[in-house]
Amino acid sequence: MSSARRAIGIAGITDRNHRNTHFDYAGNSSDDIKVWDKSIGAIVVDLPKKLMNKVSVPILYKFDSDKKTIKSWLKEIRIHQWAKNLLIFIPILAAHEISKSSLLLDAMLAFIAFGFCASSVYLLNDLVDLEADREHKTKRNRPLASGAIPLMHGIIAAVILFILSIIITSYLPTQFAFALASYYVITLAYSFSLKSKVVIDVATLAILYSMRLVAGAAATGIMLSNWLISFSMFIFFSLAIVKRVVELKAAESDGKINGRGYYPTDIPLLLSSGISAGYISILVFVLYIDSSASLQNYNNPDVLYLISPILFVWLTRVWLLTWRGDMHDDPVAFAIKDRTSQLMGICMAILMIFAAGF
Repeated sequence: MSSARRAIGIAGITDRNHRNTHFDYAGNSSDDIKVWDKSIGAIVVDLPKKLMNKVSVPILYKFDSDKKTIKSWLKEIRIHQWAKNLLIFIPILAAHEISKSSLLLDAMLAFIAFGFCASSVYLLNDLVDLEADREHKTKRNRPLASGAIPLMHGIIAAVILFILSIIITSYLPTQFAFALASYYVITLAYSFSLKSKVVIDVATLAILYSMRLVAGAAATGIMLSNWLISFSMFIFFSLAIVKRVVELKAAESDGKINGRGYYPTDIPLLLSSGISAGYISILVFVLYIDSSASLQNYNNPDVLYLISPILFVWLTRVWLLTWRGDMHDDPVAFAIKDRTSQLMGICMAILMIFAAGF
């Protein structure tokens, strides 16, 4: 170990009233892993991500060089989660109005406003869950929990993002403002209370997904069909349960669950509920194909039947990976990065284009 790192480690011992059996330790390499195993808290300095997961104790502070600051902020505001906001474009796609520039512009503004609002909530949620995240196996690496971003900076950023969201919303219809406000209120309720309520938590997550469809419709003035609402609620309920099962599988090995109302023994019931909800969404989709509504929107609606087996394979694969413990803790992030999911998504998009007769 270098003399610099040895000095940092001794400082950690001094902070604990000179008791060498209880100390925090700072380091920046694989040589420090064994020392952290004997400490009660870690302070990491420019530690590579692959080594971060090997730290067995709570990470109290995380210091990175300036070049990592932008990366930390992008991670903290969950920029990858903005992919969920693409659901805002579904109403104009389903109505085949994507070619109208005015509606497309409104949808883009709604996308950005929703992104700023969601990122503001993510920051607030991380501030509320700070202590629990520091004890979590993977969430302790989040910039606020690890100390990469100062807490005060996180608070200021949350306020700024929220204000930016309001400014953009002022250029959109009033209905969108109500939709976004509802999303914000429900998200706050989830962060402070509902996420610890059994079943209500996953139902709330499904509603928050669906709120993006509602917001897209409100921003563009397009009416959502009952078919789309029904399909979205079932499939989003299934994906929300995926998120919970992943957490429970991790808790099953760790032997503890923080801030949730579930136990590892609940996994079989959640599995059956989530898989059933996913398959029901496919049934809703098939029934839509044979309805009068599909004839109004598609010249060749029978082509849509080919999408059903693709959805079935994708959902079954998602749940199989979840059961094996190989699923990402966020199924949306998984779908974005997974090559198989990307290929299936492209195939379904092509089939929808053929069905529309473009």
